[in-house]
Amino acid sequence: MTAARWQCPGCGCENGSVCGSCPCHAGERTLAAITADAMLASCGWCWGGWGQPCDADGVHLARFARARRRGLISETDMAAVLGAVAPDPEDVFTPGTVILAGAA
Repeated sequence: MTAARWQCPGCGCENGSVCGSCPCHAGERTLAAITADAMLASCGWCWGGWGQPCDADGVHLARFARARRRGLISETDMAAVLGAVAPDPEDVFTPGTVILAGAA
């Protein structure tokens, strides 16, 4: 017996319980919601387990990358995360960069 999949009422896609990759929902997810989904993966930087924050301030970028590879967050979600980093032109970000978990 297979579990019923959630179907998006806007476009009919079946992306599980989270629809963020179809055109009718693009841009609707907040960084907090994306972070919650990314927390379902362990962190490849600090090895924080699923559901455990990486840092008191947020989550390492490496965890978002791992969540993306595992299909927990969409390409659109990952773009929103990278947009939230917004370093100065002379700065760079690394897998250890902390993304503020509560940022909107």
